Amino acid sequence: MERDGRDIGLARSLARGLRESFRARYTLGMDSQWFSRFASWASKGRGFVPILIFAMLAGFPALAPPSASAENAPSPGAAAPSVAAPSMAAENPAAQKAGNDKLDIFPTGPARNEFPVILVHGIVAYGQDSPLPVSAWGGMGDFRARLAEEGWRIHSASMGPLSSNWDRACELFAYIRGGKTDYGAAHAARHGHARFGREYPGVHPGWSEENKVHLLCHSMGGQTARLLVRLLEAGAPEEIAATPEGHSPLFEGGRAWVLGLVTLCSPHDGSTLSLVADYGSDLSRRALCAVIAAASPPYDPRLDQWGLSRLEGEGAGAYASRLEADVSWYLGEDGCYGDLRPSGAAKLNGWARASPAVYYFSWAASDNYAFEDRRVPGINMQPLLAVGSLAMGSFSGSDGGWDLGTAWRENDGTVNTLSMDGPKLNSTDTIRAFTGRPAKGVWNFMGRLEGTDHVDLLGFSTPPWYAPPGFASVVDWYRYNLRLLASLED
Repeated sequence: MERDGRDIGLARSLARGLRESFRARYTLGMDSQWFSRFASWASKGRGFVPILIFAMLAGFPALAPPSASAENAPSPGAAAPSVAAPSMAAENPAAQKAGNDKLDIFPTGPARNEFPVILVHGIVAYGQDSPLPVSAWGGMGDFRARLAEEGWRIHSASMGPLSSNWDRACELFAYIRGGKTDYGAAHAARHGHARFGREYPGVHPGWSEENKVHLLCHSMGGQTARLLVRLLEAGAPEEIAATPEGHSPLFEGGRAWVLGLVTLCSPHDGSTLSLVADYGSDLSRRALCAVIAAASPPYDPRLDQWGLSRLEGEGAGAYASRLEADVSWYLGEDGCYGDLRPSGAAKLNGWARASPAVYYFSWAASDNYAFEDRRVPGINMQPLLAVGSLAMGSFSGSDGGWDLGTAWRENDGTVNTLSMDGPKLNSTDTIRAFTGRPAKGVWNFMGRLEGTDHVDLLGFSTPPWYAPPGFASVVDWYRYNLRLLASLED
């Protein structure tokens, strides 16, 4: 009897979670009793088959959302309908600070600038020159190319997929302006790698205060872009002191060269995935090095500054051993692992504060749901992300003295939703709900995309017809942000 009671409670909780997951993506003609009956049967079956059947149902084309059809798509210039989302206010300080518990898509104003937009990718990914058959901005397709054909000035930056935010910011500067990457003599000496990196032809060689750029960033790309803005404006006095002549213009400061900065799923306060996955363990380190070596080529970790490019004729085992011999590129102070921890993000937040010359916009995403005392992945989350999401959904702890309570459990499979609206740990930045009037120097929080995992807006969505709430398609979300950036007044 007691066991039956537990089964019924578990089934009801599962039904609620599944119902919210489906409702976030689709408009369905199914009532709650249908979900309850199925969830009850699934929980009692305790087998893989019920779950597999439910997963198949979730991907069945008959359940395609109305937003996928042309007649339900909002017109390009019109305001999309407001999409209500479950309130975070009770458990999420970010929502309280931003005051935004629903998603409102406001119409954009007329075009006021023609500055180019630079897409800034996150960890592991590549830009326009990807050697892989998939794109970081479109999956098997290419959103950037499609948008460029429509007339938008848009470029996809290429930076080290596993490098630190500092190194990536230096590479991003070189990518936009052109020239050899200069990481700074003082920085290179302090961390034990080469001062110079790859050379870029430059996609915007006339970059200046009169000819600015916009940055549209995913995941860690948001941190990288914020650091670039800070270096452009404040400079790096230690680099000027180390090389009074011949230093990169990036380190001189006084350059307000960025007008708009959009972040999507960015870990402004870090991610607990870096803690629950224990990426710093010996096992994780060996596994990461083995995977990189096995995938190279075509995968290129772009660790040239560390002298860790794969040598011609070098076997995978030998390359993995070289990567593992000194993991400063990964676990050191100049590594991506530390940058993505909440404690590392707090360190960045204390320095890379919002610039009064820049319009900041942030989009959050969530694809996990309350289930008893934890949160579980949405039914359509990518399987590889679901594993991490499940661990993040039950995590409580601290990092570097920062308390990471239950409000951190909501996530998109990679980044905590709480972390996405803007910097809060060790930060004085202001985060406000966007009301249709962009403001400089503050974070204009655009809202939360419910039922959206970390890679849905990159073209790796499941099911393939996925469209963000309030938009006709994934590409339409990009068009909206491009129009928003073009409407900004310098």
